[in-house]
Amino acid sequence: MQRLIRCSVLLGMLAAFWACSGHPTNNSGTPTFIQVDPTVLSVTQGLTTGVVASVMDENGLSIASDFSVSNIGPGLVVFRDPNFLPTQTIPPTDIGHQARFVVAAEAAGATSFIVNASGLTKTVTVNITP
Repeated sequence: MQRLIRCSVLLGMLAAFWACSGHPTNNSGTPTFIQVDPTVLSVTQGLTTGVVASVMDENGLSIASDFSVSNIGPGLVVFRDPNFLPTQTIPPTDIGHQARFVVAAEAAGATSFIVNASGLTKTVTVNITP
């Protein structure tokens, strides 16, 4: 009976070790899409808001990427938030899995901008109200 218990414990420990191997932030999947939260913004003219972007792989896990914006529509100012650190590490370091962009609305109307990362693009629609 003790032999059965020891073998069961050993198998359980090996299964736990195998399941926990690897580093969760060292994902090397294929970039599939950019997830942006929110994808449609409603901003009052003269105010700012934030947008968080992540590149996801085919398994739905985030991938480290270099983020940028392009095709910024009229009435918008968009820049990457240099103070955004999406990780809880000591000391704080950006592992590159997320980026936050600050969107400043200057003129009323409907416009958009594009988030670029890992060869992918995602259009973010912005509705600016006076």
